[in-house]
Amino acid sequence: MIARCVLCGCTEERACPGGCAWRPGFARIGIPLCTACTLTLTVPMPPNIANARWPHWGTKQSAWRSWRNRALVLEPWLVGRRPQLPLERARLEATLILSQQMDEDNAVARLKWALDLLVERGWLVDDAPTHLDLAPVRQLVDRHQVPRVLLTLTDLAAAPAAGRQPERLG
Repeated sequence: MIARCVLCGCTEERACPGGCAWRPGFARIGIPLCTACTLTLTVPMPPNIANARWPHWGTKQSAWRSWRNRALVLEPWLVGRRPQLPLERARLEATLILSQQMDEDNAVARLKWALDLLVERGWLVDDAPTHLDLAPVRQLVDRHQVPRVLLTLTDLAAAPAAGRQPERLG
């Protein structure tokens, strides 16, 4: 079986223009992704838990389950192709699509449930700084779009030299 990049479709015999290689962290977890591509996941906008006053822990737990179920329906990557092993070290770039600008600290707090879901679903070893490089959160204000979070994961494992042909996964 010939490995094919899940995003651009390049193969071992036909690399991307300019050359590419398999991203080792993604290859290790069983998802062929070439160095010319990054993986972007879309999840619903979580509630603003930084300012929330949950009357009871059960209310917060119910809100978490509801949000999680919507995220799993919206993003097939979180359900269909679960990784065999989590990424040891990754960079996460998050873009919040909102109806109005948020304070920076509230924007970062909104990522808590999304990061927990990535760990739970086996994409990340942990969301601690030793395993996750969190880029500054971008905010895109657009009242005509559905509020959501775009999460772009980049494997930070040492990538093979650019220009090499991808190696076999199996």
